[in-house]
Amino acid sequence: MKSLVVACFILEVLLLSFLALPAVADAANEIPPYISRSWQLDDGLSHGTVRSLIQARDGYLWVGTQEGLARFDGMAFALFDHARFANMKYFSFLALCESRDGSLWGGTEAQGLFRIQPGKISRFNRAHGVLGDVTRTICETKDGSIWIGSENGLNRFQQGQFSSFTETNGLANNLVRCVYEDRQGNLWIGTERGLNCFKDGTLTEVAIPKGTLFNSIRAVYQDKEDNLWIGTQGGLVRMTQGTFTHYVQPGPPSVQIVSAICEDQKGNLWIGTYGGLNRLVNGRFVTELNHAGDSFDLVYAILEDREGNIWVGSKAGLNRLNPRLFRS
Repeated sequence: MKSLVVACFILEVLLLSFLALPAVADAANEIPPYISRSWQLDDGLSHGTVRSLIQARDGYLWVGTQEGLARFDGMAFALFDHARFANMKYFSFLALCESRDGSLWGGTEAQGLFRIQPGKISRFNRAHGVLGDVTRTICETKDGSIWIGSENGLNRFQQGQFSSFTETNGLANNLVRCVYEDRQGNLWIGTERGLNCFKDGTLTEVAIPKGTLFNSIRAVYQDKEDNLWIGTQGGLVRMTQGTFTHYVQPGPPSVQIVSAICEDQKGNLWIGTYGGLNRLVNGRFVTELNHAGDSFDLVYAILEDREGNIWVGSKAGLNRLNPRLFRS
């Protein structure tokens, strides 16, 4: 099993912990708690925009870009290609998911849904019952079902068959942007015009106050305290026992479009927006900067790996934030 930290960058973390201390400080002259590193085209990334990220069971990072899918071992990118699909290196991978049987599921922007298994690759499209060729989100639930959200509705892959859910079945809107299962077994479906919950075979719509911007759902995440965080086009919303709290970040409209949410092992809530990367600390947004000291631009995905590193997929490539080993 590969370890993305021990084998590849523990030495780098130690060196940067010492070398970067005098050079980087926030507005309060404090040392930022993370060291940032980025990978872009010159580092072997197939495209400068990273749309999706997962860490597989074997420790490798899979990176879906605007043009191609790659496996990353912490040192080099191995571009995934297959003889059956000559142009696969140009496909835009918007969503990735590893299922319990070891399959890697990949959703593309216009080429349908892929299932990658050892020695085998399958492609699913409308002819197989998939509602749309633009797959925006993929999620495996506890019962082993694979849920796929597209521009034309929601699919469920179970026992080798696709079933579908659309507005006629109670879906808030056919454009599905995110699908997420919480620890209680509720499946949350974020659409362009509202939020749904699927439980015990029933699809219900959840009303979010504040207006139409809040009905465009981009991300859903449950934290350790069972709060449900909802990323919308109009900002960040927390749902606790049916009560909604809205968090407004100062800045241009782009920072209100919340596209990714992740809680790390220390309880930090990471928020990715179309205008940058933030941590929510005591109800306040703390902006994180990249290795050049600039704001992250258009964040699509956030992932914490097993060693506690934060990975960010954005318009500025693949970025890693290491927790500092030494603080002054």
